[in-house]
Amino acid sequence: MKPAHLLLVLVVMAVWGGNFVVIKLAVGELPPMLFMTVRYVATVILLAPFMARETSRLPGLFALSVTLGFLHFALAFTGLVAIDASVAAVLQQTQVPFAALLAAALLGERVGWWRTAFMGVAFVGVIVLAGEPRTASQPRFVAMAIAGSLMWAIASLQAKRLGPIDPFAINGWIAAFAAPQMLAASLVFESGPPRPSPAPARGRGSP
Repeated sequence: MKPAHLLLVLVVMAVWGGNFVVIKLAVGELPPMLFMTVRYVATVILLAPFMARETSRLPGLFALSVTLGFLHFALAFTGLVAIDASVAAVLQQTQVPFAALLAAALLGERVGWWRTAFMGVAFVGVIVLAGEPRTASQPRFVAMAIAGSLMWAIASLQAKRLGPIDPFAINGWIAAFAAPQMLAASLVFESGPPRPSPAPARGRGSP
């Protein structure tokens, strides 16, 4: 690998990692699913010129919008409300062993004992991370983050079955299909961003 290629890999990793910090800040201001709705609308506006390139596989893209566009992001971002961004970034990596196991079970792909062993290590690491006191105090949100990773793994198999497709078109169509799903879920389940409790009023004689 050339140094320039290694630098590009590091840049992509840094951007992906920083993504969780930005999301953590965003879900502190807007409910997670409402935030994703706004994000999807912006995505459609930006990628609309590319969406005309792909109109023959819309049923498959709609199915992908349910698992990846709606379920994955709704679960992952809601989980991020209560857990640290660093923890969420690690929990998202469970998508890799989930995808490998699903590919072996559904597509007949061979995993091998070496990969199986390392996947076991990965899951043990997640269990240890989830047992950390501050994380363990939010089991529901940890479960949401992991469930979001499982949805991502399922979406990876769906994308594989779609075959080669323009990346700008696929992101545009997923955003277009997922935006109303996310907005409907936000209207049903979200009442607004968490707000700090107001400080108690002090009397004239209070110190």
